[in-house]
Amino acid sequence: MLHAGLDEAGRGPVIGPMFVALCGVPDVSVLDGIGVQDSKAYGSGVRARQRRQELARRIAQVATVRVAQVMPVVIDAWVSSGPGLTVLEQESARDLIGSVPHSLNLICDGRTVFGPFEEEFGALVENRADERWPVVSAASIVAKHLRDQWMERYFDLMERRLGFRPAGGGYPNQATVRFIEKYIDTFGTLPPSVRRSWKFLNQFSAAIQIPLFNDR
Repeated sequence: MLHAGLDEAGRGPVIGPMFVALCGVPDVSVLDGIGVQDSKAYGSGVRARQRRQELARRIAQVATVRVAQVMPVVIDAWVSSGPGLTVLEQESARDLIGSVPHSLNLICDGRTVFGPFEEEFGALVENRADERWPVVSAASIVAKHLRDQWMERYFDLMERRLGFRPAGGGYPNQATVRFIEKYIDTFGTLPPSVRRSWKFLNQFSAAIQIPLFNDR
C-alpha cells in the first residue's frame, strides 16, 4: 500500500503543457524531513523555482513518482472538439494510477476535476488538499517543477529568436500579451506551443490569418 497524492500544474496557462503528477510513499513520515508544502506557497521567482527543483529531486529519492505531460495540441483537441479539459485531466490521472503496481490510499486535489475518483478509486478528494496533505503537496511540487523547467527551456528558445526574454509564465496576463504581440510582429504567426482553444487568443485574431478555436 502506498499513500499517494495527485495534483496538476499548468491547467490554466495559454502557453505550454499541463503536468499531472502522482507521488506515493509507503510511510508519509519520509516526507516530514523534506519540508514539503503547496508548490504555490514558494512563489514564482528564481529562488522559488530553485527551491521546487531541490524539493522535487528529494521527493524522487523517497517516493514513487508518475507524471503525465499533456501538450497544447492534445489540450486543444480535447477542448475544441472533444469532451473537454476536465475529462482529459481525469484520463491522464487514471493512466498514472494504473501505472503503479501497488494499491493506493489516494488523496486528490480539486473536487471539480477529481470528485468521481471518490467512488472509482476510494480516494479522498478535497479542495486545497495540497495545503493539508504532504503527499499531495509533493505531487504539486513535482508537477510545478516540471512545468517551470519546461517554460524555462521554452523562454530560452524564444529569447534566442526574439532577442528578449519573455515573462508571464505563459499565463493569460499582460506580459504574455506583449510576448505574443512581439512574436506575431516578427514572424507573422502565433508562437509555438500556444493553446489555440483558449479565448484569450481571440484578441490576436485580426493580426494573423490562422484559425483559432473559441470553446474556452
